[in-house]
Amino acid sequence: MKKLPIKIFFYLLLMIIFASSQLGAAATTPPNSLTPFVKEILANGLTVIVKEVHAAPIVAVNLLVKTGSKNELPEEAGISHFFEHMLFKGTAKRPMGRIAQEIEAVGGYLNAATSLDTTSYYVVVPSDYLSLALEVQVDAVLNPSFKAKEIKRERQVIYEEIRLREDSPEGYLADQVYQAVFAKTPYANDILGTFDSLNKLNRASFITYHQKYYAPNNMILTVVGDVDTTQVFQAVKQLFQGVAARSLPSTPKIRSPRIRKIKRLQFHQEVDQTYINMSFIAPAANSKDQAAMSVVANILGQGRGSRLYQDLREEKQLVNSVEVGYQSFQAMGLFSIYVRTPARDTKMIEQNLRQIISQLTRQGITEIELAKAKTMLKSNLAYAAETNLNIATILSEAAADGREAITNYLAKLNQLTVKEVRKVAKKYLKRNGYVWGVITSREGAEQ
Repeated sequence: MKKLPIKIFFYLLLMIIFASSQLGAAATTPPNSLTPFVKEILANGLTVIVKEVHAAPIVAVNLLVKTGSKNELPEEAGISHFFEHMLFKGTAKRPMGRIAQEIEAVGGYLNAATSLDTTSYYVVVPSDYLSLALEVQVDAVLNPSFKAKEIKRERQVIYEEIRLREDSPEGYLADQVYQAVFAKTPYANDILGTFDSLNKLNRASFITYHQKYYAPNNMILTVVGDVDTTQVFQAVKQLFQGVAARSLPSTPKIRSPRIRKIKRLQFHQEVDQTYINMSFIAPAANSKDQAAMSVVANILGQGRGSRLYQDLREEKQLVNSVEVGYQSFQAMGLFSIYVRTPARDTKMIEQNLRQIISQLTRQGITEIELAKAKTMLKSNLAYAAETNLNIATILSEAAADGREAITNYLAKLNQLTVKEVRKVAKKYLKRNGYVWGVITSREGAEQ
């Protein structure tokens, strides 16, 4: 399916991180657009979430399956993403092309996305066609045909995705760095897979994978929009009638790795500037440190007023751009600094980055910085929840991550102190515990 540019993808992940801890909010929870909603686990284990939003006659249906690239065996690398491509390619009831035609005929659209932890399939339609959206979605997920001809065709599409990724300096570098950060864990798996692993996948591979993971007790179905909650639950129960729960593969506990020394990666491409990615292990999605880490990211490198931008871009003019991203997954997180610079020698930039980070971990932040960061992060939450699809995605991911029992994000954010933020920064931003990735032009290697 269509993929988002890497920066937008990171941004949306960030928004999910910021917003998703709202489930199970207590009475003291600050007001937000994600609640209230109704959640029920059906007899077959299917989790169903419904949130009514009557601002416009639109509904989003997001079906999340709790499997992603971290669940893959080495010999099947890339199957989760490949599988996602195949799911809208037809069923016994709907031949190739019919699924998209039926949704587009009523003015809707559909797509899908694969991550390290999960795979999601979503449909957005006018609310009068909710029944159609649900029926098409469930048919596609439960009854895919996996025709050999379509497998062969989609394999070529993914080959091209791999080539395009390798042609994007930032995207290529981000992939290399996260695999180095998460080395020796399932999170180092390549979402797209390799030419060799994809070539080995066949119809039997997909049928086995479907039987293994695509069970109702491994799914979360979220409906957000101009709907009636009772009617939605009735429709979903009817569609899943007779679909039984199945035994699921055991999920081994994944421990966050420790980076005890600086790992350096150097690449050369046809580029007109140097790309840098400096990444650290960060808190997981359900960590008590999550809110504080998002504040650290904001203060260091989100916006033109951030410390890194002011120092490296405005004052010293060493870089073309600098920004920070914090992504949190179910078992661990990733804190990354992205830099573009005309300089081929990156030693001075690394020295400055280390200096600015050390200043934060040693001296902390100011009350003014904390207040500003809280305001910006709350605004990000508001922007993230502007559409029914975004709300459905946030609620689905939150339920998959098991974030209902932790202190909700906004309440935790409001309670944060400068002391807590400094403590978390010091805990994760280790002076000699990060991956340093660089892409320079082929004509000039790093000095």
